[in-house]
Amino acid sequence: MHFVIIYRDMEVEQMTRSLKEYQVFTETMIEMYRERMKELVMSEDTPDYMRDMYIESPNYLEADSLMRMLKTYHWLSLTDKQKKDKLDDQLDQYFYVYSDDDDYSDDYSDERSDYTDETRSSADYDLNDSDGSVVDNKDESRVSR
Repeated sequence: MHFVIIYRDMEVEQMTRSLKEYQVFTETMIEMYRERMKELVMSEDTPDYMRDMYIESPNYLEADSLMRMLKTYHWLSLTDKQKKDKLDDQLDQYFYVYSDDDDYSDDYSDERSDYTDETRSSADYDLNDSDGSVVDNKDESRVSR
């Protein structure tokens, strides 16, 4: 029984030490992050459009978690080419997901519009006041209701 109490005391001490280390890490990380964001915004070398982006984007000045801060640090560490490649990949993945839809097509060259053979104007249509439908004056058919 005495061994169990000593072991538990050691566990509590270890957890307390780990918690203190985590608190120090967290406070240090937050302080370093805020200082870096301040440097980016205040630097004369930062172009105005980037300064505006840092100020307006919630990923920079408003990062509210360590994970978000780490992801922002990681993003800032990438070269412009790496950022471009990463964003291009994300766009490719996004459009790949939506291009699998059978109803979706980005190639309209083979499709024919009903209005390609002749030019039509608004004078070719009348609004039927009695029921609100649109009537095609050429063939007297109802177009819409």
